[in-house]
Amino acid sequence: MKKLVILLFVLGVLHARPSCDARQYHDFVWASGYSAPIRPPDTILDNCANTGVDPAICNSFANPNLTNSDKRQLVLAGLVNTSAFPDFGAAENWNQNIPYAKYAPDGVATQSSTNIRDAWNKIVAIYPSLYGKDGSLLVNNTGQVDSRHGFSFVVQKETFPSDCSTSYEICGYDYQVSDAFGTPSTSTLGISTQYLIHHSQWVTHCSTSFYGTFCWTTCDYVYSDDRRDSMTLTDQQPDSYQSPNFTASSFIDSMNGRLVDGWLDVALPVESNFAKFRIGNSTIKFKESGYTLSSNYTPYNAITPQANQPPNSIEFYGLALLSRERNYSNSTRFERIHFLAPAEALNCSFDFYGHFSHVHMDDFCLLDNQTPVISLLMASRTNSTITIGVRFYDNQTGNPLVSKNISLSHGNQTLYVLTDQNGRAAASFAFNPNSPIVTAVFQTDFITKSAKAQLTIPADFPYSFDYLFYLAALLLALYLLYRYARKEVLKFENS
Repeated sequence: MKKLVILLFVLGVLHARPSCDARQYHDFVWASGYSAPIRPPDTILDNCANTGVDPAICNSFANPNLTNSDKRQLVLAGLVNTSAFPDFGAAENWNQNIPYAKYAPDGVATQSSTNIRDAWNKIVAIYPSLYGKDGSLLVNNTGQVDSRHGFSFVVQKETFPSDCSTSYEICGYDYQVSDAFGTPSTSTLGISTQYLIHHSQWVTHCSTSFYGTFCWTTCDYVYSDDRRDSMTLTDQQPDSYQSPNFTASSFIDSMNGRLVDGWLDVALPVESNFAKFRIGNSTIKFKESGYTLSSNYTPYNAITPQANQPPNSIEFYGLALLSRERNYSNSTRFERIHFLAPAEALNCSFDFYGHFSHVHMDDFCLLDNQTPVISLLMASRTNSTITIGVRFYDNQTGNPLVSKNISLSHGNQTLYVLTDQNGRAAASFAFNPNSPIVTAVFQTDFITKSAKAQLTIPADFPYSFDYLFYLAALLLALYLLYRYARKEVLKFENS
């Protein structure tokens, strides 16, 4: 009896059916009925009335001259709340409400395996992000990846001639999405599926007793196939971290009454929004970008803000522009502006707006009680050249102003000199008698105030020591001739 129980237990173990792993999802399609996903309606072209844009935009779709691209641009323009700032909120709100299906976005490749069909995984957006003026995707340091995916779990029914019965147990599938923000950002989709095929076959059973041996045949479970499949899809989104690096400074040469004579120096990244300098009620605004919306991955049309070159790069309000120097280098815009502005008090501020950030600076203007003076003298002169000596110092303290770049102009000649440790420098010119003025200008370096001086060269100034000797000899000869003539006249009168 004990041996019989053990035999029955062993037979039960051998014929025990395997069980499914715990799976979260259980929808599937028989291979015989599977077809590739159907393209869903376009969220812009086929859904214009529900986008919230002006109905006139949707009505314009009837124009046969408009391409699909034109129609999309019209709707995207209608979705823009303001072109002054990137509308990250509108983009994210639109994207979160896109009804993604199993159909892969246009241009996105799919992969298939035995039981996983038409699988795709795509990063459709990063929040916040925008396309720069060169078309590259720009992000800040707080990005969130938005990836979407699609696939189908497909089970193939098979024929097993030795089976008297075949049953399928669909265990289901699991998938996991891992998104990582970075440069580049990545998204990984992992899929695993499982189903069991239970095989039953004809088995003959016999029993022997006092009355003889009796045999019969039954369709009994024999074994199971555990069919598993898996797939991993990874997508990368190239992007660049956009850091709001800029420099800005202001320096006031003078404030006479309610009139400010000042300078503004800025270095702004081309990939930014705008910067604004304010003094009193006067402003200077440097405009780097205007904004629209761009769509990708039709027919779903994920939206990302797009930076564009503004029509006007600078605006002045309420001040006089005395001079402006500008240059572009290494994706940076450099501007130095000399201005006159009315202001009751020296109340200055500077605001910088990057694509993603804002920096505000108060007490921006620097006013110093300096009294820089340029002193000019003619160090030497010949018939063709003049040498000008320069001394640059603070009038209150007498301290020399060292390593200052001063421009000297005479006629159509301009030379630049750098003051030494005594605040002195010199320059030689070809003398131009038609323009006997030498002008010295120091343009503020935002440490020392601007200064200016002029020196007039006398037209009748002796040209050399030889010339002085010649004049002295001539005068002496004339004097001796005069004495001799007078002596002869006296002789004549006395004779």
